[in-house]
Amino acid sequence: MKRSLLLAAVGMIGIAGILGTIAGLGLAALPASLLLITRWIALALLFGYGCASRSLTTWIIVSMFIGAEIGHDWPHLATNLRILSTIFLQLIKTIIAPLLFATLVSGIAGHADLKKVGRMGIKSLIYFEIVTTFALFIGLQRSTSARPASACTCRPHRPKHSPCP
Repeated sequence: MKRSLLLAAVGMIGIAGILGTIAGLGLAALPASLLLITRWIALALLFGYGCASRSLTTWIIVSMFIGAEIGHDWPHLATNLRILSTIFLQLIKTIIAPLLFATLVSGIAGHADLKKVGRMGIKSLIYFEIVTTFALFIGLQRSTSARPASACTCRPHRPKHSPCP
């Protein structure tokens, strides 16, 4: 049952993608309602797979697809639902610190040898420093090659009552 729902959902997503590409490239004049219906049928099949699967990862992916589709089809409704995303993000921010603390405490308490914990901490710090340094260098290289503010023309700010002409 799960496998057939997943195959049907993937097949319908493929059909919706092909129809959307055909309409987007102007190869055929397809009605917008046909594209809308095929996308929502694909999402309904994906939702059915999520109900059969009962996996948190599956529900996260299904929810992302449904949220993206609502934002694409009904942007005004999506902006009105922004309060739900704000509440969700606040809940995530609230749970992060206690979850991180509990994870660290249970990880440290689970080790019998404190030398191993110390070595693991030092290795984690070294790994963090190396990865952060690489990320900074990659960001610096990308920003200097892309020059993101090169198109901006900024005039210097002068107060209204400046003695300069």
